[in-house]
Amino acid sequence: MNRQAGITFIELLVSLVALTVVAGGLGAAMVASVQFPDLSREETAASYVLQTCSDRIIANRRSKDPQKGFNSITSANATALCPNVTVNNYTFSSTVTVTSPGTGNGCPAAIATDCKRVLVTVLEATRNLSVSSVFWLIK
Repeated sequence: MNRQAGITFIELLVSLVALTVVAGGLGAAMVASVQFPDLSREETAASYVLQTCSDRIIANRRSKDPQKGFNSITSANATALCPNVTVNNYTFSSTVTVTSPGTGNGCPAAIATDCKRVLVTVLEATRNLSVSSVFWLIK
């Protein structure tokens, strides 16, 4: 029986293909790991803008000023409370949708006339990042 020592050309090619696939996967993982810190930073900034906007709406509802308060909370007025904010060179815009009192907005029937549903959405357009929050205001 004639036995040869070493590896064949086919074995060498299979090894090279396997090594190339592994190296490509590692390269893609490294590129993704470099990009994720920016996304995390943007999500944190968007969450901060969202919370600030929500806090302003809630503070306006609690105001004793006759120009403010529960009845003044509309989509237009609430959006005006949430101006565009630039954080880390990213500009976040806010949109607020206020659903008028009624049972169709998720409020219980017993307090439907004293309840508004508020949807706040914060958008960063260049990276197409969006975060939203829904809460209910009760008079």
